[in-house]
Amino acid sequence: MSDVPADAPAAAPPPSTARVSMPLWGRGLWGLYALLVALLVVSAGVGIVRVLMRGGPLNPANDPSLATLTPIDPVSPDKTALRRCHADLDGLYHQLRERVVTLGMAVRNLDPGMLEKWQRWSATWRAELGSLSVRCSLEPAPAHPALAALAEAHATLRAAEERYLAALAELARDESHSLTAAAASLKAAKDALGRTP
Repeated sequence: MSDVPADAPAAAPPPSTARVSMPLWGRGLWGLYALLVALLVVSAGVGIVRVLMRGGPLNPANDPSLATLTPIDPVSPDKTALRRCHADLDGLYHQLRERVVTLGMAVRNLDPGMLEKWQRWSATWRAELGSLSVRCSLEPAPAHPALAALAEAHATLRAAEERYLAALAELARDESHSLTAAAASLKAAKDALGRTP
């Protein structure tokens, strides 16, 4: 039989199955920690979404403090200012590229308001491009090689947006004429069908 006497106390459960009791203040601290982590995660997520929505980290149209920056020295600009100008120009390029993709989808879907939507968007975009030109001292043509390269990229972006606007306006005119001609043809066909005995 068993070596354990009948009147011996019962053995304690193994440590792995024992419940650990946490005092109320400890639970409160863990709850506060979880709330702080959740707030930090949400704050970081909101920051990332804001940066993505405005086209880049430096956008004078959405951040007035950036629009009031003094123009950089066109003779001997510092490297940080040049990098900031490049980052802003790159952000505007990505905005234009994204808008062109959206425009392509609007054209395929025959969106009747695509010209007006582009014009509204491009007014803000051109204002940002102009602000960048002033802040980065891109006009008149700068002598500094890095600024000259940025000025060339700036002019290329401006010309690209103007070409897209002109092409879109021409497409809208052609579409209007084509649809008017198609409507007239359909009406003539309907009239001809109505006269058929």
